[in-house]
Order: sequence, then C-alpha cells, then structure tokens
Amino acid sequence: MFLVLTLFMVLGYSIERYGRSIIVSLIDKIFEKIPAINTVYSVSKKLANMITGKDDGGKKEVVLMEYPKDDVWVPAYILNRHDGVCVLFIKKEEITQKILEYKRG
Repeated sequence: MFLVLTLFMVLGYSIERYGRSIIVSLIDKIFEKIPAINTVYSVSKKLANMITGKDDGGKKEVVLMEYPKDDVWVPAYILNRHDGVCVLFIKKEEITQKILEYKRG
C-alpha cells in the first residue's frame, strides 16, 4: 500500500514539476532508440495527438487524395514524409460523406 502511494506521489510531482511524467518521457526515449518500433510509435503518437487535439502546435498539412475510387476526392492529413513518400490519415467519415455525394451527383 505504501509503495503504491509513493508511486502516485512521484508521478504527481513529476507531472506538476515538468508538465509530464518522468516515466512517460523515459518510455518515449526508449522507443526512439529502437528503429522498427520508432517508426510505428511516432506515427501512432502523431495520430493520437491529432485526433485528441493535443497537437504540439505543429502545422497540419491537408491534401486531397483520390480515394477510394476514381473521381472521389477526400481530404487527408499528412502525418509524416520520408524520401518523397507521405504517410496519410483519412477520416472514415470523410470517405463516407464523399461517396454519398458522389452517388447523388
């Protein structure tokens, strides 16, 4: 019981003092050093921050992409770029809405 209380006190102090948990920062640093995990983790982290609105102030770039079929264009967020290849995020609601507009028009 004492150990759990001490753990919560340390977590609370680190969040209060540094703005985030020391444990979370340590896990971030460990994941950044492992190449395969770093790629998946960084994209997942950016996606989660974008969806929850906790983005760190970085600009969001939006592009139009022809998806899921010809003549249906949906907006997509660029999550990451590497050697001319972009990792995109497309909201499912946008696809459904554009398909319905395509069928009506």
